[in-house]
Amino acid sequence: SKWNYKRKKEVFTGVKNLTIVTPSAWLKGLVEQSFLKEYPVEVIPNGINLDNFIPLTEEQETKRRQQMAGYPHRTILGVANRWAQTVQLKKKFPTGKLLPIDRTANVQLLSSIYRSADVYVNATMEDNFPTTNVEALACGTPVITYDTGGSGESVTEDCGIVVEKGNYEKLLAAILKVCEEHPFSAKVCRQRAQNYDRSDRYAEYLALYERILHEHEGK
Repeated sequence: SKWNYKRKKEVFTGVKNLTIVTPSAWLKGLVEQSFLKEYPVEVIPNGINLDNFIPLTEEQETKRRQQMAGYPHRTILGVANRWAQTVQLKKKFPTGKLLPIDRTANVQLLSSIYRSADVYVNATMEDNFPTTNVEALACGTPVITYDTGGSGESVTEDCGIVVEKGNYEKLLAAILKVCEEHPFSAKVCRQRAQNYDRSDRYAEYLALYERILHEHEGK
């Protein structure tokens, strides 16, 4: 590992006119503490295609709430490779059902899954800037996530709850709050997601390239 570190440092610190782009402010902070700190670091978040992830219309949302009236059932959506947190949650809801959903490449199906949930819970323990948070918000679904890496950067107090990393009791309390009180509107969640339109992110990259080229030409 020492040899690998030394070789990488020699290669990367020898690049001229290098600008580093990270998808989150958290990752930028780490870069600025590394041997790459001599280079400028820009933050350009990951973006999504907002045409693929859309919320229910007001009419559809009203109909859904009418259908759910009187029923205690709530849908909590989570996406993970390891399900330790999910199994813990299941113990707190003994009458609930844990329904596994296979990985899908069908964007329309994925969008409908996000829309069907009362809340999207991202109990990630390590992440840079997960686009799943933004996809859920774009579908009008509030997000609860641990304050892990850059995961919480896409979530504001108007569209979700960011919980202290690993604090399971606070995670549970946040889930119950959202499911019982419905404090977040689909409209505001969607508005937050619009800050991550992939077309705008592409434009940021192009503007960065053009600025670097202009500065380089002037030297």
